Amino acid sequence: MAEGTENWRLILQAARALTTAGQTPFTRIAVYEWIWSRYLRRDHDRPSLDPTFQGMISNAPGGPPSAGGTPLRRTGRGLYVLASPPGSGSETATRPDGDATVAEPSTGY
Repeated sequence: MAEGTENWRLILQAARALTTAGQTPFTRIAVYEWIWSRYLRRDHDRPSLDPTFQGMISNAPGGPPSAGGTPLRRTGRGLYVLASPPGSGSETATRPDGDATVAEPSTGY
C-alpha cells in the first residue's frame, strides 16, 4: 500500500472533510463513500475498512488498535463525530500505546 493511503489515514481524512463540509454527525457509509470516490474500492473495501474504523472509535469496543489512535466518537446508533473537530485547537488522539499524538493536518478535501 502506498504511503498515505493506509485505511486509518483515509478514514481520518474523510471524517475531517465531512466535518468541514458540515456533514456531522456522519455515518460509516458516508466516510466509505468519500474514500471510494477518490480511491479504488477494491483496494479499500469494507472487509478492510470496517475493523479499522471500529478500532478508531474512542467510546466503542472492538476492532484492532489503530495506528491513528481513536479520533472518532460515537454519538448515536451509526452516527460518529471527530473527537476534536478540525480547527478546534485540540486535534489530538490517543494511540493504542496510550501516548497522545497530534493529528495530521487536513488535506483540504
